[in-house]
Amino acid sequence: NGRFFVNTVNDPPDNFNPTNPVPGSDVSTLTPTLSWTNSFDKDGDAITYSVFLYKDATLKNAVAQVADLPEATGGITSWTVPTTLSNHGRYYWRVIAKDAQGAVTPTPARMFVVNTGNLAPSAPAIVLPKTI
Repeated sequence: NGRFFVNTVNDPPDNFNPTNPVPGSDVSTLTPTLSWTNSFDKDGDAITYSVFLYKDATLKNAVAQVADLPEATGGITSWTVPTTLSNHGRYYWRVIAKDAQGAVTPTPARMFVVNTGNLAPSAPAIVLPKTI
């Protein structure tokens, strides 16, 4: 007896979801951990992930990235941003799953805000009465 697998077309990894931070949420650290559900490859290929972090919604100003992260066990893979982000900064991230044959599946970009605490108010200025 034997088994074999016929694959005439390489399928890309299945869709998957960024899970943490949730879209539009605040994170309380300057080096957040980004997490996503693992993808699945119908062809049985190993999957690696690339993560991209941007400072703008157009995804042109990259802040940090990593490539070829292996899939973690337990159904969730994570990556901690190695670059110190700006407090009260708005960031956008996405993940791309790649199978062993090079087929890719990206996630949509998700936004989060770094918020480690409130900013001090600006210095007051006297408007009225006018000084001479």
